Order: sequence, then C-alpha cells, then structure tokens
Amino acid sequence: MTNYKLFASDLDGTMLNSKSEMSAENFMAIKKIMDAGVEFIPITGRCIAETDQSILNCGITYIINSNGASIYNVETQVAHITHISAEVLKEIFNILNDYEVVTIA
Repeated sequence: MTNYKLFASDLDGTMLNSKSEMSAENFMAIKKIMDAGVEFIPITGRCIAETDQSILNCGITYIINSNGASIYNVETQVAHITHISAEVLKEIFNILNDYEVVTIA
C-alpha cells in the first residue's frame, strides 16, 4: 500500500520516444502504478486530437493537455478549459517587457 494518490508525468520526451510512442516498459509502469491504487495523469502540450489513442485508452481518467489550459476527462469526454482574461494577459506582457524574454502575441 502506498501513501501516494496521484502520479503525473509529462509525455513528450519523458514517457514517449522521438516517434511519440510509449514503450511497453512505460505502459507496464503505468499499469503497476494504477494497480497500486495511484491515479496516473499524463500531461502534454498537445490538444486531445493530437494525443495518441493508446494513451487515452490505457485506463486513465484525466489528462492535462493544451499546455495546461485543459483538463480532459477521458471517460466523459468533457474538457474543463481555463482562460486568462485580456486584462491579466496585458499585465503579464507589461511585466515581461522589463526582462529579456521573447513573447509572441
């Protein structure tokens, strides 16, 4: 029995190889985590349509996607999407202007 309730991991470059495929070993590790009663939540910058179906069909309930802007429930196929208001976004860009960063608007 573990005290952990949740395990989250990035997909691209972490759980997936350069061909965006998950190895059998990683699938087995996910199964072992889930069999221990720990929820596995993959995280990706991709939207759901770009996410490999094998990941969505491995028994997970949620995936954090679209660079963290969406939490998608695989079972109900409903996404909770967050947005930053225009006012807050302007404030962020104003703050970033004080630093050497590249922003794309």
